Amino acid sequence: MRIRALIFGALVLALPAFGQLFRGGDQIALTIEHPATVKTPIDHIAFTQPQGPCAEAFSDALVDDFSTSGTIVIDRAHLKSIVAEHKINVSGLVDSKTAARIGRLIGAGSLVFIKVHECKTYHTQEVRTDLDIKGDVQKEKVPTTRGLFRASVQIVNMTTGVTTAAPMIDAKAIVHAGDKSSMKEKVLGFAGRIRHQATGVESPYPPDEDVHSELFAKAVLRVHRTLFSWREQKKITFYNDRECGLNNAYTLLQTSDYDGATRAARSSVETCQSTSAKPAARARAHYNLGMSLYLSGDYSGAMKSLAEASRQEPSKAISEAMAETNRAWSDTQAEQIGKKSPPPRAPTPAAEPAKTPATQTTEDRLRALEDLHRKKLITDDEYEKKRRAILESM
Repeated sequence: MRIRALIFGALVLALPAFGQLFRGGDQIALTIEHPATVKTPIDHIAFTQPQGPCAEAFSDALVDDFSTSGTIVIDRAHLKSIVAEHKINVSGLVDSKTAARIGRLIGAGSLVFIKVHECKTYHTQEVRTDLDIKGDVQKEKVPTTRGLFRASVQIVNMTTGVTTAAPMIDAKAIVHAGDKSSMKEKVLGFAGRIRHQATGVESPYPPDEDVHSELFAKAVLRVHRTLFSWREQKKITFYNDRECGLNNAYTLLQTSDYDGATRAARSSVETCQSTSAKPAARARAHYNLGMSLYLSGDYSGAMKSLAEASRQEPSKAISEAMAETNRAWSDTQAEQIGKKSPPPRAPTPAAEPAKTPATQTTEDRLRALEDLHRKKLITDDEYEKKRRAILESM
């Protein structure tokens, strides 16, 4: 990843993961430029016949995104006529000779196979809580449409016949009655491909096509970040203390010398160790090193440094940084073909004991319930009942 420092201070909106890590550190707003997760020819690309529910609509959304990104997409009808004329069997298993032959015939660098496993919507009545002008809690049932989408996208290099990427997509969408914006407007901006089928009966629930559009936007974004470079803005906390020379890495980070910042952060760790610095200083030194490695894309090294920071002085902030690092690593590995060793697992910080149901916040309980529902450990009815009970207990 290539990163550029934009501005300093607290004026830029930040992603939540690293916005408030540790107290006392200085915040730096960065634009992080992520490279494509996999390398495969995408100047010319072709789509085979998609399979499964909603597959045509999802394929159209991907074609729109690829075309907008500068890729030449081979017309599917043209591909179909060519493979039929030359009696070529195009399936998910394409050997290198067949792949090279198709590539020469249609001029495509990669071939995309889409299979949708699940695409459904359902209606619920969800309780929404708000404060009125007097500060009293008001509850109302809001008609809501939810959606689930699971698909696999296989991308084959037409020169080698090797599958270079196979991202599995698992997307969810929730649209409440009265919502004014959706994921498609916020992220990609393409129009939904599923037309609303009029039933003649007016419904209080958001239309299914709005949910489908949001599901497709999330799914397309996942595929896009596999094949194309992309940017994100993030504000991180970095320590500028003189103790152990932490300010040296901070200064280099300000000048966009990220390799130098990593070296300086390592030097700070060594200085803290040699001078018997206090645990708090050692934790900050390891944290700075972990963040430097995270920003450079070395997630395994970042996890080791953050784990040591946690060992020196455990905190919820370090736990969140470790969780974000693990998620970033998982995202980069999800599309890669072949097994890779996971980043080292760090011990749970001793100062952050597991919460019991009595001490969990409402947000914690809702997040845990959502996780159980996502893993299909509880039914939709159980999910709705328990969610309603949690909100009513506020």
